[in-house]
Amino acid sequence: PAVAAPLGISFFTFHQLSYLIDIHRRRIAPTGLRDYALYVSFFPHLIAGPIMRYGQFAPQLAGPRMTIDALGGVFFFAVGLFKKTVLADTLAPIADRFFAGAAVGKILADGEAVKGILAYTWQIYFDFSGYADMAIGLGLLLGIALPINFAAPYRAASISEFWRRWHITLSQFLRDYVYIPMGGSRHGGRRQMGALLLTMTLAGLWHGAALTFVAWGALHGLALVVAVLWQRSGVRLFVLPRAVSTGLTFVSVALLWVLFRAEDFSTALACYRGLFTSSAPVWPAAWTDWLLDPAWREWLWLGAGAGVVFVLKPTALWAGYQGVVTPAGRLGLGHGAAAGILLWLSLKTMTLEPLRSFVYFVF
Repeated sequence: PAVAAPLGISFFTFHQLSYLIDIHRRRIAPTGLRDYALYVSFFPHLIAGPIMRYGQFAPQLAGPRMTIDALGGVFFFAVGLFKKTVLADTLAPIADRFFAGAAVGKILADGEAVKGILAYTWQIYFDFSGYADMAIGLGLLLGIALPINFAAPYRAASISEFWRRWHITLSQFLRDYVYIPMGGSRHGGRRQMGALLLTMTLAGLWHGAALTFVAWGALHGLALVVAVLWQRSGVRLFVLPRAVSTGLTFVSVALLWVLFRAEDFSTALACYRGLFTSSAPVWPAAWTDWLLDPAWREWLWLGAGAGVVFVLKPTALWAGYQGVVTPAGRLGLGHGAAAGILLWLSLKTMTLEPLRSFVYFVF
């Protein structure tokens, strides 16, 4: 049956759970209704995170007055809005076309499978990390420092490192409130591997009551189990260069995103088959074709996404942000100019293209 659920229910449920559990563990003391209500309803991160513990939030309310980081807030917001409107929303139609075609058994050609999987891999990162950047920016404008939620996750050299860089606050929540209470790594290898597998399966189920989400989480859990077995084996026949291990990790994560995005297993299998059955693209002879042909412009956008992901600094490093509000003066004229340009490009794009909701709104 159709059930009307409050917007953002999963995230403010996380906040209330962590509040109650931390009181039970005596890590924080109970607070008054005013501060509790402010913590639970703090709007910048209410819809899609970052997930913030009350122990991180309460000390920022304790001072005689709050510090506002205006330029830092505008800069973070501008970068996040640019990621969402210019990058994620431009790549979204490529991913939508690919998955819609796979759902009806459309024959793929000209590298459509690679293009579609890459487009969604970039889209979900730019969309979600863009929201997190905007949330941090709004927090700084209100004098509250939110935790960093992304740290260049696609540059990770292993699945375990990926989860230390992707949706960091969710990974920490699952570690502290699910994985460690089940024993973590303190009770032998079997217990640890079982805890990893169950934790990641629950992470998949949290995203939606569909078997594709469960499979996505379980396969990530299985990859983490394999990593644990490899470490415990002590076998070191060879050490891969970091660039190679990063590439292998990225390919694994991108392929698993197919299960996350596909509506059912038949669509996911069609996507995977497309990697082997679609024809390779014929590269244009003239450079002008890259700009004039819409199909080749899509490859340019994918290349631009790769450049942002693998070359540019993450927003927090770019802004020197470490999860605390600092007095004005940390950012300079260059950051202000960059924020202005990114805001202009974002607003220009919003007037030309249809608006899309954030990917994580549905969770």
